[in-house]
Amino acid sequence: MINIHTYTQKDVFKNGEFIALRKKKGSYESFVHTHEFAEFSYTFSGSAVHIINGKSYEVKRGTVIYIPIGCTHDIECTSPSSLVEIFVKPEMSTNIFSMIKKENNISDEDFREKCTPYFLSMFKCDDRNRVESIIQDMLLEYNYQVMNYQNVLHNYLHILITLMMRNRLVASQSSKVIPVDVMDYIDTHYARQLKVEELATRSFYSTKYFSHIFKKSTGVSLTDYIAKKRIDEGCRLLIETDMTIDEISKKLGWENNTQFYNNFKKYCGVTPHTYKKKQR
Repeated sequence: MINIHTYTQKDVFKNGEFIALRKKKGSYESFVHTHEFAEFSYTFSGSAVHIINGKSYEVKRGTVIYIPIGCTHDIECTSPSSLVEIFVKPEMSTNIFSMIKKENNISDEDFREKCTPYFLSMFKCDDRNRVESIIQDMLLEYNYQVMNYQNVLHNYLHILITLMMRNRLVASQSSKVIPVDVMDYIDTHYARQLKVEELATRSFYSTKYFSHIFKKSTGVSLTDYIAKKRIDEGCRLLIETDMTIDEISKKLGWENNTQFYNNFKKYCGVTPHTYKKKQR
Protein backbone atom coordinates (compact mmCIF):
# COMPACT_ATOMS: atom_id res chain seq x y z
CA MET A 1 0.00 0.00 0.00
CA ILE A 2 1.34 3.44 -0.99
CA ASN A 3 2.01 5.80 1.88
CA ILE A 4 0.44 9.13 0.88
CA HIS A 5 1.91 12.15 2.63
CA THR A 6 -0.39 15.07 3.43
CA TYR A 7 1.01 18.60 3.30
CA THR A 8 -0.78 20.67 5.93
CA GLN A 9 -1.33 24.41 5.87
CA LYS A 10 1.28 24.75 8.65
CA ASP A 11 3.87 23.16 6.34
CA VAL A 12 3.45 25.92 3.76
CA PHE A 13 1.92 29.11 5.14
CA LYS A 14 3.54 31.46 7.62
CA ASN A 15 1.46 33.37 10.15
CA GLY A 16 -1.22 35.43 8.43
CA GLU A 17 -0.47 34.14 4.93
CA PHE A 18 -3.15 32.86 2.59
CA ILE A 19 -0.91 32.63 -0.52
CA ALA A 20 2.59 31.14 -0.73
CA LEU A 21 4.94 30.48 -3.65
CA ARG A 22 7.78 28.05 -4.34
CA LYS A 23 10.10 27.75 -7.34
CA LYS A 24 11.48 24.36 -8.42
CA LYS A 25 14.17 23.73 -10.99
CA GLY A 26 15.96 20.76 -12.56
CA SER A 27 15.08 17.08 -12.50
CA TYR A 28 13.42 17.27 -9.11
CA GLU A 29 11.88 14.25 -7.44
CA SER A 30 8.30 14.05 -6.21
CA PHE A 31 6.07 11.47 -4.55
CA VAL A 32 2.36 10.86 -4.17
CA HIS A 33 0.90 13.38 -1.74
CA THR A 34 -2.17 15.48 -0.96
CA HIS A 35 -2.62 19.10 0.12
CA GLU A 36 -4.79 20.85 2.67
CA PHE A 37 -4.84 23.76 0.20
CA ALA A 38 -5.23 24.43 -3.53
CA GLU A 39 -2.29 24.69 -5.91
CA PHE A 40 -1.59 26.41 -9.22
CA SER A 41 1.53 25.16 -11.02
CA TYR A 42 3.11 27.05 -13.93
CA THR A 43 5.83 25.52 -16.13
CA PHE A 44 8.48 27.97 -17.33
CA SER A 45 10.65 25.44 -19.15
CA GLY A 46 11.08 21.72 -19.77
CA SER A 47 8.27 19.21 -19.55
CA ALA A 48 6.61 17.06 -16.92
CA VAL A 49 3.55 14.98 -16.19
CA HIS A 50 1.20 15.84 -13.34
CA ILE A 51 -0.59 12.78 -11.99
CA ILE A 52 -3.78 13.88 -10.24
CA ASN A 53 -6.10 11.30 -8.73
CA GLY A 54 -4.50 8.69 -10.98
CA LYS A 55 -4.86 10.62 -14.26
CA SER A 56 -1.90 12.04 -16.20
CA TYR A 57 -1.67 15.62 -17.53
CA GLU A 58 1.30 16.58 -19.71
CA VAL A 59 2.69 20.09 -19.20
CA LYS A 60 5.34 22.23 -20.88
CA ARG A 61 6.23 25.92 -21.07
CA GLY A 62 3.13 28.08 -20.96
CA THR A 63 1.04 25.56 -19.05
CA VAL A 64 -0.66 26.39 -15.78
CA ILE A 65 -2.67 23.70 -14.01
CA TYR A 66 -5.04 23.98 -11.06
CA ILE A 67 -5.03 21.24 -8.41
CA PRO A 68 -7.88 21.47 -5.88
CA ILE A 69 -7.63 20.64 -2.20
CA GLY A 70 -7.52 16.97 -1.24
CA CYS A 71 -6.42 15.47 -4.59
CA THR A 72 -3.67 12.87 -4.73
CA HIS A 73 -0.84 14.48 -6.67
CA ASP A 74 2.55 13.53 -8.08
CA ILE A 75 4.90 15.03 -10.69
CA GLU A 76 7.20 13.14 -13.06
CA CYS A 77 9.83 15.19 -14.93
CA THR A 78 10.20 14.15 -18.57
CA SER A 79 12.98 16.72 -19.05
CA PRO A 80 14.74 19.17 -16.67
CA SER A 81 12.06 21.68 -15.77
CA SER A 82 11.50 25.00 -14.12
CA LEU A 83 8.15 25.65 -12.49
CA VAL A 84 6.49 27.85 -9.91
CA GLU A 85 3.95 26.47 -7.47
CA ILE A 86 1.37 28.86 -6.03
CA PHE A 87 -0.29 27.53 -2.88
CA VAL A 88 -3.61 29.04 -1.86
CA LYS A 89 -5.75 28.44 1.21
CA PRO A 90 -9.03 26.85 0.07
CA GLU A 91 -11.29 29.64 1.24
CA MET A 92 -9.26 32.13 -0.80
CA SER A 93 -9.31 30.16 -4.07
CA THR A 94 -13.03 29.40 -3.68
CA ASN A 95 -13.75 33.07 -3.10
CA ILE A 96 -11.81 34.17 -6.21
CA PHE A 97 -13.48 31.56 -8.44
CA SER A 98 -16.91 32.63 -7.17
CA MET A 99 -16.14 36.31 -7.79
CA ILE A 100 -14.93 35.67 -11.35
CA LYS A 101 -17.92 33.47 -12.23
CA LYS A 102 -20.28 36.15 -10.92
CA GLU A 103 -18.44 39.03 -12.63
CA ASN A 104 -18.49 37.25 -16.00
CA ASN A 105 -21.88 35.56 -15.67
CA ILE A 106 -20.34 32.08 -16.06
CA SER A 107 -22.88 29.38 -15.34
CA ASP A 108 -22.10 26.57 -12.91
CA GLU A 109 -22.65 24.07 -15.76
CA ASP A 110 -20.09 25.80 -18.02
CA PHE A 111 -17.65 25.94 -15.15
CA ARG A 112 -18.08 22.26 -14.24
CA GLU A 113 -17.77 21.04 -17.84
CA LYS A 114 -14.76 23.08 -18.91
CA CYS A 115 -12.87 24.11 -15.79
CA THR A 116 -13.15 21.43 -13.14
CA PRO A 117 -11.93 19.43 -11.42
CA TYR A 118 -8.34 19.96 -12.63
CA PHE A 119 -8.35 22.53 -15.35
CA LEU A 120 -5.30 23.43 -17.34
CA SER A 121 -4.61 26.40 -19.57
CA MET A 122 -1.98 26.53 -22.29
CA PHE A 123 -0.78 30.05 -23.02
CA LYS A 124 1.16 31.01 -26.15
CA CYS A 125 3.01 34.07 -27.49
CA ASP A 126 1.85 37.36 -25.96
CA ASP A 127 -0.54 35.68 -23.52
CA ARG A 128 2.27 33.46 -22.27
CA ASN A 129 4.58 36.45 -21.79
CA ARG A 130 1.85 38.22 -19.85
CA VAL A 131 1.25 35.25 -17.56
CA GLU A 132 4.98 34.77 -16.96
CA SER A 133 5.34 38.45 -16.09
CA ILE A 134 2.50 38.15 -13.55
CA ILE A 135 4.03 35.08 -11.92
CA GLN A 136 7.51 36.65 -11.81
CA ASP A 137 5.99 39.69 -10.08
CA MET A 138 4.25 37.38 -7.62
CA LEU A 139 7.59 35.71 -6.84
CA LEU A 140 9.18 39.10 -6.17
CA GLU A 141 6.34 40.11 -3.88
CA TYR A 142 6.56 36.85 -1.96
CA ASN A 143 10.35 36.87 -1.67
CA TYR A 144 10.64 40.48 -0.49
CA GLN A 145 7.40 40.54 1.55
CA VAL A 146 7.05 44.30 1.83
CA MET A 147 3.94 46.03 3.19
CA ASN A 148 0.61 44.45 2.16
CA TYR A 149 2.35 41.86 -0.04
CA GLN A 150 -0.43 39.32 0.58
CA ASN A 151 -3.06 41.72 -0.75
CA VAL A 152 -0.92 42.33 -3.83
CA LEU A 153 -0.58 38.56 -4.33
CA HIS A 154 -4.37 38.22 -4.02
CA ASN A 155 -4.87 40.75 -6.83
CA TYR A 156 -2.30 39.07 -9.06
CA LEU A 157 -3.91 35.68 -8.43
CA HIS A 158 -7.32 37.09 -9.33
CA ILE A 159 -5.88 38.22 -12.67
CA LEU A 160 -4.15 34.88 -13.27
CA ILE A 161 -7.28 32.84 -12.60
CA THR A 162 -9.31 35.18 -14.81
CA LEU A 163 -6.85 34.64 -17.66
CA MET A 164 -6.99 30.87 -17.14
CA MET A 165 -10.78 30.81 -17.21
CA ARG A 166 -10.90 33.15 -20.20
CA ASN A 167 -8.45 30.92 -22.02
CA ARG A 168 -10.52 27.81 -21.30
CA LEU A 169 -14.04 29.19 -21.66
CA VAL A 170 -13.88 31.89 -24.32
CA ALA A 171 -11.53 29.98 -26.62
CA SER A 172 -13.59 26.81 -26.49
CA GLN A 173 -16.87 28.70 -27.00
CA SER A 174 -15.54 30.57 -30.02
CA SER A 175 -13.66 27.80 -31.79
CA LYS A 176 -15.63 24.69 -30.86
CA VAL A 177 -12.78 22.46 -32.01
CA ILE A 178 -10.72 19.60 -30.67
CA PRO A 179 -7.09 20.68 -30.06
CA VAL A 180 -4.85 20.02 -33.07
CA ASP A 181 -2.43 17.88 -31.08
CA VAL A 182 -5.30 15.63 -29.96
CA MET A 183 -6.56 15.18 -33.53
CA ASP A 184 -2.99 14.37 -34.57
CA TYR A 185 -2.83 11.83 -31.76
CA ILE A 186 -6.05 10.15 -32.97
CA ASP A 187 -4.86 10.14 -36.59
CA THR A 188 -1.60 8.50 -35.51
CA HIS A 189 -2.97 6.01 -32.97
CA TYR A 190 -6.35 5.06 -34.48
CA ALA A 191 -5.34 1.37 -34.53
CA ARG A 192 -5.15 1.39 -30.74
CA GLN A 193 -8.15 0.89 -28.50
CA LEU A 194 -8.57 4.63 -27.91
CA LYS A 195 -10.97 5.57 -25.13
CA VAL A 196 -12.98 8.76 -25.05
CA GLU A 197 -11.89 9.30 -21.42
CA GLU A 198 -8.22 9.34 -22.47
CA LEU A 199 -8.84 11.78 -25.32
CA ALA A 200 -11.01 14.03 -23.15
CA THR A 201 -8.21 14.16 -20.60
CA ARG A 202 -5.72 15.12 -23.31
CA SER A 203 -8.08 17.90 -24.41
CA PHE A 204 -8.77 18.98 -20.81
CA TYR A 205 -12.51 18.62 -21.40
CA SER A 206 -15.04 16.53 -19.57
CA THR A 207 -15.93 13.27 -21.35
CA LYS A 208 -19.41 14.53 -22.21
CA TYR A 209 -18.15 17.87 -23.53
CA PHE A 210 -15.40 16.17 -25.58
CA SER A 211 -17.91 13.88 -27.31
CA HIS A 212 -20.17 16.85 -28.05
CA ILE A 213 -17.37 19.03 -29.48
CA PHE A 214 -15.83 16.16 -31.44
CA LYS A 215 -19.06 15.49 -33.31
CA LYS A 216 -19.64 19.21 -33.82
CA SER A 217 -16.10 19.61 -35.20
CA THR A 218 -15.94 16.51 -37.44
CA GLY A 219 -19.58 15.78 -38.17
CA VAL A 220 -19.30 12.22 -36.90
CA SER A 221 -18.90 10.45 -33.58
CA LEU A 222 -15.46 9.43 -32.33
CA THR A 223 -16.32 5.75 -32.97
CA ASP A 224 -17.31 6.42 -36.59
CA TYR A 225 -14.25 8.65 -37.17
CA ILE A 226 -11.84 5.95 -35.95
CA ALA A 227 -13.67 3.24 -37.90
CA LYS A 228 -13.40 5.29 -41.13
CA LYS A 229 -9.69 5.90 -40.55
CA ARG A 230 -9.15 2.17 -40.11
CA ILE A 231 -11.15 1.25 -43.20
CA ASP A 232 -9.31 3.83 -45.34
CA GLU A 233 -6.01 2.30 -44.25
CA GLY A 234 -7.46 -1.17 -44.81
CA CYS A 235 -8.27 -0.26 -48.41
CA ARG A 236 -4.70 0.89 -48.97
CA LEU A 237 -3.23 -2.26 -47.44
CA LEU A 238 -5.49 -4.50 -49.55
CA ILE A 239 -4.29 -2.81 -52.74
CA GLU A 240 -0.63 -2.09 -51.99
CA THR A 241 0.46 -5.10 -49.92
CA ASP A 242 0.21 -8.87 -49.89
CA MET A 243 -1.07 -8.93 -46.31
CA THR A 244 -3.96 -11.31 -45.65
CA ILE A 245 -7.32 -9.98 -44.52
CA ASP A 246 -6.70 -11.51 -41.07
CA GLU A 247 -3.36 -9.70 -40.81
CA ILE A 248 -4.89 -6.39 -41.88
CA SER A 249 -7.76 -6.77 -39.43
CA LYS A 250 -5.33 -7.31 -36.53
CA LYS A 251 -3.01 -4.51 -37.66
CA LEU A 252 -5.90 -2.03 -37.70
CA GLY A 253 -6.96 -2.91 -34.16
CA TRP A 254 -10.24 -4.71 -34.76
CA GLU A 255 -11.16 -7.13 -31.98
CA ASN A 256 -12.19 -9.78 -34.52
CA ASN A 257 -12.65 -10.26 -38.26
CA THR A 258 -16.43 -9.89 -38.00
CA GLN A 259 -16.02 -6.27 -36.86
CA PHE A 260 -13.65 -5.61 -39.73
CA TYR A 261 -15.98 -7.20 -42.32
CA ASN A 262 -19.07 -5.39 -41.03
CA ASN A 263 -17.41 -1.98 -40.95
CA PHE A 264 -15.71 -2.49 -44.30
CA LYS A 265 -19.03 -3.29 -45.96
CA LYS A 266 -20.67 -0.34 -44.18
CA TYR A 267 -18.18 2.18 -45.59
CA CYS A 268 -17.19 0.53 -48.90
CA GLY A 269 -20.38 -1.28 -49.83
CA VAL A 270 -18.57 -4.56 -50.44
CA THR A 271 -16.60 -7.15 -48.47
CA PRO A 272 -12.79 -6.93 -48.24
CA HIS A 273 -12.47 -9.96 -50.54
CA THR A 274 -14.66 -8.38 -53.23
CA TYR A 275 -12.88 -5.01 -52.89
CA LYS A 276 -9.48 -6.68 -53.32
CA LYS A 277 -10.60 -8.59 -56.44
CA LYS A 278 -12.05 -5.46 -58.06
CA GLN A 279 -8.88 -3.43 -57.49
CA ARG A 280 -6.50 -6.04 -58.89
